[in-house]
Amino acid sequence: MGTTKGLKYRWTVTDTATGVPQRTAYAFTYAGGHREATTFVAKLLNGKKKIK
Repeated sequence: MGTTKGLKYRWTVTDTATGVPQRTAYAFTYAGGHREATTFVAKLLNGKKKIK
């Protein structure tokens, strides 16, 4: 876990219909993680990213 040492917050976007995690990442701040997750969900809904 050397690469995530300074990253305090972990966020995961999960497909609620199948229970499959779509993406998991780390962020320095809560707000940064929330922003990244919200952006990722918007891309999923717009069709710019594919569901696993």
